[in-house]
Amino acid sequence: MTADQHLARECRAFARYLSGRTPSDEVEAWYRRADPDRVAPTRGAPAIDRALLAAARWGAPWTRMADGYARFVRPVGPLRRRLTLMLAILENAPDTHPALHSADVGRRSVVVARLVGHLAASGVALVSGLVVFGPVHLVLGLAGPRHTPATDP
Repeated sequence: MTADQHLARECRAFARYLSGRTPSDEVEAWYRRADPDRVAPTRGAPAIDRALLAAARWGAPWTRMADGYARFVRPVGPLRRRLTLMLAILENAPDTHPALHSADVGRRSVVVARLVGHLAASGVALVSGLVVFGPVHLVLGLAGPRHTPATDP
């Protein structure tokens, strides 16, 4: 798979995860032009970061699980930085801006039920991420270097 195909797949997975919609051609072009590899490089990144990013490209459920894990274990890693970039693009895209900036409305019980559902889904994503990526992180961490060149004295 070429780098452009990876970026397109990543863009689609992230957009579906963050907005629930398939990105427009314009959003894909903006994501490509933003050059996520410059914002959040994967070259030289720890193996777990590359694994999280690869899993996140498989689609929204995997993105949610990888993000759940990264949120607590790798909060400033490439996956979280790329998701932030995609969110910024989606917030400024004409077709997704209204959905991202509208409040949940309706009866109080319905809004609370939706909120509880979102919280439960986030909890499931975190636990699933810990179960799936925790052992991977442990194995990759044991197999990798004990230090990174950037922190070497």
